[in-house]
Amino acid sequence: MNLKERYRLLKELNNILNDLLNDVNTYYTKDLLLNSEGMKLLSKAIKIINTLYPQLRNMLKNVRIDPTYDSIVKLASKIREFAELQD
Repeated sequence: MNLKERYRLLKELNNILNDLLNDVNTYYTKDLLLNSEGMKLLSKAIKIINTLYPQLRNMLKNVRIDPTYDSIVKLASKIREFAELQD
């Protein structure tokens, strides 16, 4: 993967995670579980994460099993850690 493609994927992933973290009323139920629209965004994010950070596959499996707001926060935090290590 070239640098331009990697940058595009990182930007798209950042936008998706920002949406999932900041727009709770749109993407979550009252119990803070992802609704169908939130799951669509999560699926897009997972495809990108598998490309950029395949070492997070186990964590992604857990997020799919328990798609709560807290799980998304933990995932975003872990991705930021990996991004900082690679810079």
